[in-house]
This record gives sequence, C-alpha cells and structure tokens, in this order.
Amino acid sequence: MDSHSAQSHGKQDHSESKPTKRQQNDALADQLAATSLHNGGPTQAERQQLEQQQPRRQQGKDDRAEDGGLVSQPSDGDPTRSPLRDPLPAASTNQHEQLSAASASASAPASSPSLSLSPSATTTTPSNKNTNEPIDTVASYSAWRKKKKDDEEQRQNQVMKSAMATFLKQHSAYDVLPVSYRQIVFDTTLLIKKALSVLMQYGIVSAPLWDSSRSKFAGMLTATDFINLIQYYYQNSSYAAASREVDQFQIGQLREVEKDIGVPPPELFSLHPLQSLYDACRLLVESRAHRLPLVDVDSDTGDEMIVSVLTQYRILKFIAMNYQDEKTLRQPLSELKIGTYGDVEVADLSTPVMDVIEKFVKRRISSVPIVDEDGVVLNVFETVDVMTLVKAGVYRDLDLCVAEALLRRPEDFAGVHTCTLNDSLSSIFGTIRKSQVHRLIVVDEGNKLKGIVSLSDIMRYLVGSYGDNGEDGEGEDDADDEKGEVE
Repeated sequence: MDSHSAQSHGKQDHSESKPTKRQQNDALADQLAATSLHNGGPTQAERQQLEQQQPRRQQGKDDRAEDGGLVSQPSDGDPTRSPLRDPLPAASTNQHEQLSAASASASAPASSPSLSLSPSATTTTPSNKNTNEPIDTVASYSAWRKKKKDDEEQRQNQVMKSAMATFLKQHSAYDVLPVSYRQIVFDTTLLIKKALSVLMQYGIVSAPLWDSSRSKFAGMLTATDFINLIQYYYQNSSYAAASREVDQFQIGQLREVEKDIGVPPPELFSLHPLQSLYDACRLLVESRAHRLPLVDVDSDTGDEMIVSVLTQYRILKFIAMNYQDEKTLRQPLSELKIGTYGDVEVADLSTPVMDVIEKFVKRRISSVPIVDEDGVVLNVFETVDVMTLVKAGVYRDLDLCVAEALLRRPEDFAGVHTCTLNDSLSSIFGTIRKSQVHRLIVVDEGNKLKGIVSLSDIMRYLVGSYGDNGEDGEGEDDADDEKGEVE
C-alpha cells in the first residue's frame, strides 16, 4: 500500500512538473522575445519555430480566457508580438521598434540590402533635456500677472482715447472760445519795445501778427522771440548799442535775428474756427506748438481775418469742464507714464540767468525747476521771467543769479503747482479747472523733484503722440508757454 501510494504520488509529482504544450509555447515565445531584445532580432530558425506555434496561440476567446483573461488585438502579422501579451511598456517603445525592424530584416531575402538596418539607425540617442528640472512657478506667475496688468492698462487707455476722440470730434474749435473776449493783434511794423509793453500790461506772452502790406496773417509773437533777441544782443552788441537798437527794432526784423543766431524760422500754420476740436488738437501736437491761430476768410473781399488764438490751456480747460466720462481718467500718473522723468533740467538759486536761457534754447523748454542741494523743489524759472528782464532793459546784465531775477516777478505770480505720481489725470483736470496751470512739478512725499508734466504731455496722451507713433516730443515742454490770455 505504501509502495502504491508512493508510486501514485510519484506519478502525481511527475504530472505536475511536466509543462503543458501551451505553456511550452508561451515560454518559447517569451524566450524568443527576450533574445530579440538583446541580439537585435530572432534568427531564421527561431522565426520558423515561432511561426509553427502561431496557430495554436491564436485559437480564440477560450484560450485567451484561460490565460488570465488578457485580451489583446491580433498582431497583424507581427511574428514577434504575442497576441496574448500586453504591448511593451512605453519605456521600451524604441526597443520594440528595433525588434520589429530587425524581424523584418531577418525575413527579407539576402539580395535585399536596402532592408537591412545599420547600427546607427537603431541607436536611440538619449535626450539631454532634464525633464525633472523644477519650474519657477513664482516667476511664471509674476510674469503672467504683469502681462495681465499691462494688457488691462492698454485696454483702458484705448477705451479712454477712443471716447476722448469721439468727444473732440463732436465739438468745433469755435466752441472753445469764450462768449466775450478781446483779441490783441500786432502789426509787423510795430516796435518790439511797444509790443513788449502791451504784452506785460495785459499779462500775456504771445499775440498773432498781421502783415498789413499783404493783408495776411504773419505768425505769432512769443516768448521765444524775446529769448532769441537776448542771445543776439548778448553775443553781438554792447549794452549801450543794445539799448539804442531795441528802441528802433521792429517785429518784422525778428526773422533777421533768427538768421544771425542760426535759429530756423517758426512754422506758419492756422486753422479754420469751424473745424473740429480733434483736428485742432492733432495740429497742435504735430506742430509741437502751444497755441493755434484761428483764421477765417472774408467772403466779400477774400482777405484773411484773425478770429482768435486757441491755446492748449483753453482746450484742456474745456475738456475738464465738459468731458463727463471721468472714470476713464482715474489711472494714476505712475501708470499713464505722462511727463518727463529722470532727465529734467534743473538750476539752483545761484545759477546765472544766462545759463538758464541756454537751457531753454538747447532743450526747447519753457521752464526749469529751482531746487536745493537735496533736490527739494523751491521754485520754477520760466520764459515769462525772461520777458520781465527784457522789459526792464537788462540785456548785458544777464549774469545775475536766478534768486535776483525772481525778485523782479510781478506780484500776481500764480506760484508753483505740484502733484505726485499717485495723482490721476482727473485730479489734474480739477486743478486746471480752478487755476491757470501750464505745467505741474511732480514731487515725492518729501517735495523732492521727480519730473514735470506739461500741458503738451497731457495733450499728446489724449490724442496721440507726434506722427501717431507713440513717441513723445523732446524736453519737458516743446515750445514756449503762455502765461495768460485776454478774455
């Protein structure tokens, strides 16, 4: 009994240790696949042996269910891929491609060298890119936030400029003129001395010129003309000679002075009073002027008629009082980037006046902030202060310091208007409504100079830069500014 049991037990052990035909075929397929991965593909004999087992391995659904229920698509004729096995892992994709290529090469005739693969063709070059390199999420988020903020600011600026252009096109230049006003016009034959007295008497610094010999508009007399006259006398005449000549010097002779000192003559331009206010603003911006003569034509005689002079201040005051969409003007100066910063001409109280005049001419500006040694703003020296000196007959004595020149100012001087980078365009318009402002000195909390915002800067922002190319004009101001107007 024991021997029978042992004999039966031995048979049982033998039957369990002997693999079935199916298991043998699977083992052979796995061995061939592993060999192909290492040796570049199966040999011809291995392929034939594998092909003999292929029908058995594709019996169908029942056999696949016995193998753990793994169901895969047919191998489409690929002898190296078992239909009962999952595809190779993603990490072995290149090796699997090598196996398929090598198998195709092995099955091809020996006379087909074009199907053989060179070692270089089957070599996988490792990537140098470090896929595990950490991403700076903080920097990426900051860049995204900055771009989003810039896009939003640009969108708001476009909305504001579009609304402003619509507003300006709905009004004519004539709409800006006051109901009652008095216009002073100088004939080109008038003496400079008399013209200067009239300007100072009425507190203005410019007036249109009329050529009576041709019955035509002849340009503008501005503070720039008096600065040119000072340069001419300072370079070519003695004080006694200058005093004698100025008494007989006519306005029409200013063009000769410009030639002598090498200054180009001012551009002659004007606008019809019924043209749109938008056209007037564009012309002011493109010509880099602060005032625009309004000239009409007499329908009976055909002669020109000077109606009035439209100034930047008058236009901006009209906008400040009539433009209703103030929510588009709430951005601070720090975002609008209006004005000049970092390259502002300055002087101190001991600077000679002639040095300041040279700054006016060199930079084509109309004012220079006066600061102390710490950069704190004390005052502003303007072109109108030069006119005061000319009226007093000071031609050769321009080496006097700024402090002495400021003492000769009239008592009705409006003072220095300041703002900060946190002020909005709306608040600046509020200041323009209340005071006759032509520039604002930008300061910090300690009243130290940061920059200058002129009316030219505001005008350029509202209607576009010179040539509509986004570039600002040179200097804090582009030409001389007016102190006041007769109304």
